[in-house]
Order: sequence, then C-alpha cells, then structure tokens
Amino acid sequence: MKKGVFVFIGLALILLALILFLSREKILMAPPEISQQADCTEANIKLVWEAMFKESSEGILVLSKINENGFCEKYFAYKILGENAFMLYAEQNISEEENRTSVISIQGDFTQIFIDSIPTFDFNANFIENLDSKEFMDRSIKPTNIALLEDANAIYSSIFIIPSTEYTERFEENQTLFTFLDSLLEGNNSREIGGFVSKNYSIRYLIYDSIDENKHIPCITNWTRMNNTSCTPEDSRLIWYADSNYCNTTASMPSNYTLDCDNNANGIIDKEIGSSNADIKIYINNALLNDSRKYNQSSNIKLKEGNLTLVEFTYPFAEPFNLRAIELKRQTTSSGFGYTIINGVNVSKTIKVAKKDSRSDSICLEEAIVSSIGGVSDDCDESNEELINCPGESESGMIECEIINNTFVISGVQHSAVKEYLPEGSTSSSTTSTTSTASSSTARCNSSWQCTTWTACTNNIRVRQCVDTRLCANATGRPPLNESCVSLPLTNVSSSSRTTLPSANSSSMGSGEIGFIIIIIILSALAVAALGAILYLILKKEYTPRFNQRLNNQQEYLNLYR
Repeated sequence: MKKGVFVFIGLALILLALILFLSREKILMAPPEISQQADCTEANIKLVWEAMFKESSEGILVLSKINENGFCEKYFAYKILGENAFMLYAEQNISEEENRTSVISIQGDFTQIFIDSIPTFDFNANFIENLDSKEFMDRSIKPTNIALLEDANAIYSSIFIIPSTEYTERFEENQTLFTFLDSLLEGNNSREIGGFVSKNYSIRYLIYDSIDENKHIPCITNWTRMNNTSCTPEDSRLIWYADSNYCNTTASMPSNYTLDCDNNANGIIDKEIGSSNADIKIYINNALLNDSRKYNQSSNIKLKEGNLTLVEFTYPFAEPFNLRAIELKRQTTSSGFGYTIINGVNVSKTIKVAKKDSRSDSICLEEAIVSSIGGVSDDCDESNEELINCPGESESGMIECEIINNTFVISGVQHSAVKEYLPEGSTSSSTTSTTSTASSSTARCNSSWQCTTWTACTNNIRVRQCVDTRLCANATGRPPLNESCVSLPLTNVSSSSRTTLPSANSSSMGSGEIGFIIIIIILSALAVAALGAILYLILKKEYTPRFNQRLNNQQEYLNLYR
C-alpha cells in the first residue's frame, strides 16, 4: 500500500514538472511594459535604462529630439566604460491610429574609432541599419567566437534584465546570431521582445516594441502657451505653444509671437519710441532718458523734437514704460495745418499742435487710435470727433484748449489725434505724415450751436431746437434734436389730478418766435376787418335805393288814412 502511494506521488511530481516545463515558454511570453516618455527628462529615461540594463544608469549621457509640439520623438542615452559601451535608442510616436514605442538596448566591445564617435550621435543617420553592415561591424566592433547557445545565454543574462526564452541559431550573410523572440497580444495592444547575441562580433542587443491602438483615438490637441523663454537684451520674449496631449500634429497650432519685456529691469522697454516721422527725444523729469538708470517712481515725461515739447504726461512706472509701443506723428513743414498724433501712451496727457493759420481758433480732437491724419474728417463731425474752441473746453469739460505762443495746447487728452481746424475760406496743403503729396481743400465755417432746453418726455422721446449763432452756410456738428427718455407712467391716476403732457412735436419757443406769431395774428385781424368794410360798402350801395323806395311807399300809405 505504501509502495503504491510513493509511486503515485512520484508520478504526480513528474507530471507537475512536465507541466511546468511545457508551460515555461507561455510564462515567459509576457514582455514588460515600458512607458512612453513624453518629455524625455533624464530622470524618465533613466527609468527606461534601469528596465533594460543591469548596468547602473548613474553617469549616463542623454540626447533627445523634441518636435514642434514639445513631444519627445526620439532619445539616445549612452555610457562608456573603456572599450565597453552601453547604448539606449528609442523612437516614440503618437497618432490617431496608434501609440507606438520602440526601444533598442545595445552593449558591445567597440573599437576606439567608434567609441569616439558615440558623443556625436546624429538622429538623422541610419545608426540602427548600420548594425547589420559588415563594413560597419568590421570597422567598429571587436570580433569574438561563441560556440554554444548556453554561452550566448550567459552573456545575454549578464547584460540585460529582461529574461530570455528559447534561443534559435540564425545564419545571416555577415554573421551568425543566437536569437529569441517573445510576444504578447491583448486586444489591440501588442508587445514584442527580441534578443540577439552575435556569434562572430562582440555585440548584443535587446529590442522592445509596443503598439497600443486604443490610445488617443481621436487625439484632441490642447495648445498650451509656453512662457519659459527669457527676456532677451533686445527687451523681447518669445511665446510659443506646445500640445500637452502630444497629438503629434501641428493642425490649429497658434503662431509664435514675441512679447515686450524689461531685460535690465530699469523700468523702460527699448531705447527709442517705436515709430515717428520726427526726431523724438525722451526726457524724464527734465533729463534726457538714461538707459543705465532705474525708473520706478511717478515721473514727468516729455516727448520733444529739438526744444519743442510735443507731448507731456505723468507716468506712474507701476509697469515698465514701453517706448516700443509709442507712435508719434506731426505735420511736415509743407503742411498748411498743424496736427499731432500720439498712440501707445494710455494716460492723460497734454498735446501741443502748431498753429499754422493765424485766423484759426479751434481744433478737431479724435479720441481714438488713429494711424494717419487722413483718419480725421475735414468737418470734424464723425464718430469720436469733437470740435473745441480755443480758448475753451470740450462738452464734457474734461479737455481744455488754449493758445500759447502761436501753439494750441490741449490738456486732458486720453488718446490720439489733434488737428488744427481752419476757418472758412482757408486753403490748406493736406500733407500727410508719410508723403509729400499735397492737395487743396477749403475749410468750413466753425459753427457754434445754442440749444433750448429739452421738452417733457412723451412716448419715450423728448426734443429741443438748436441754432447756429455763427449762421454758417455749411453748418456742421449740430447737436441731436431728439433723444430717448422714459415717460412718466399715467396709470391709476384720476382725471382731475392727471397732468397733460405736451405732444412729441411741441417745443419751447424763443422770444423771436413769439413775436413772429403775434405779428401774424395782427395781420390776420386787419385782413378780416378790411374784408368786412368792403362787404359793408357793397351791400349799402345795393340796398339803400330799395330801402328809400319802401320808405316812400309807406309814407304815402299813411297819408291816405289821415
């Protein structure tokens, strides 16, 4: 009985050993997963190295190739120990079809010529393809002779961490290889491991290939602005975009651009203004701009041409003062009217404009960004334009104009263009700031409007009357004669207490209009009186004889009865 038990146990152990032996290949056919390294940092590449080589990653040198999306397409790491070299080369790709990673780990005893060439590795060279070239192997790899599969496996196992499976001997044109191949297929994912030990040359390599068709289908780009570029000595910084999803496409990628910055932190960006048709100098607190000084307190700034101040303002220096953003233009010597255009200074400022015509007494102000004086209308009646008498002020009272030393001085201006407004009959040379071509134009009469008070609000409208006191033939710039308003509600009010509102057509009348109406009434009364007198005379002439005849007949009739 006992003998039978021992026989049974022995057979069971033999069967178990057989099962383990037969399943050995299946157990090993599960290559490890090596993660894709999107940013190719040295720390991440060291993780891949440690998954492939038994040799420590300490002291490895890393090269990488980053595409325009910021994704690491390729990387190369190496470590040289005398004539012995370890190399790790990887290619990575992410597309809408698949996510693929290929890694080749190489170890060998190389000639000094090849050892010296490793630091000059070129991603564009056919490095991997050269591994099978006899010319390359004879020149770069030291020869050896491995006779047995067991010897090949011992050499492989001393170099690589991933274990081998069953070797086969493969004869190629230039060498004989001991190789093995493991693979794993899970749905749309596949991983393959291939090991190679040369019988004739001192080189061994391990190839890992992974394909994942489930990732990034579809891949949606996420363009992220990158701000890690430094401010250059030219006071500019490059801004570019990278796809944080690494979709490996440039579709819809925003364009790169530059931002202004203050490289030496002196409070000034650039050394001169961005654009001007005049030789402009910048004075800060009445001293010429000094790029070596630091400006960090509120200061008076003047933009001057020679001794003439064109623009003056106070700048707080809470942010750097950006000269590059400033655009300043003024009239040329041949221009028949004065003007000044200033853009890029977004604080309240005082602008000076030459008074070219001795008879002019007003300016046209356009509170908007204007690139050329042609953008200011001749009649000063377009959007954002206002005609201001000098001396005088704007309708809001925020902008004042005066004439000092034959120059218009306009204070409180926020934006850009001020133009001398010529009196009627003047002929000006409309020369722009960028061309000497002149054309003649006749200026308009400078209207001056006076308006009555608004009427009461009726049907959400109120009206008024406006008169040009200068009686210009081409009166311009008339204020609006009606505007929207909110009518008082009339509901739930008794008829005895309800106030009757004037109609929408009613308006307040001046004394001249009242006198005119009285004259019309008197003339109408006189006309009616004259018409009545004429009718009276006509009727008297026609009916008097008849009346007298009737009277005589009545007298004769009375005499008969006496």
